Amino acid sequence: MAKLPYNPYKLIWMGDSLEVLSAFPPDAKRQLGFGVRQVQNGLTPPFAKRLKTFGRDVYELISNDHGNTYRVAYLIKMKKGVYVLDAFMKKSKKGIGIPQEDKARILARLKRAIERDEE
Repeated sequence: MAKLPYNPYKLIWMGDSLEVLSAFPPDAKRQLGFGVRQVQNGLTPPFAKRLKTFGRDVYELISNDHGNTYRVAYLIKMKKGVYVLDAFMKKSKKGIGIPQEDKARILARLKRAIERDEE
């Protein structure tokens, strides 16, 4: 078996992010799961974008499926690996922004991920 040309980063799932992602519809789950795998292997998926609100190393993956938008927020460039901060379905119908309750959850998990990475 050929060795892959990369050394994958460890994935660290914060809160219920893995369970939530696993419950997404099949197409969204497939696309976002593939994106997370690319991030784990040091790549930036073409459907990733930086979340400036949270700092330079926080990104999100976005999948549109049957009129709904699904997102995964993650933190890169940490010592222990890639932290998957949150997975959620965008509920707000106004604009492209992240709803306030999702922002608060991501921020809390981001703080915990930074603490955990320094332990």
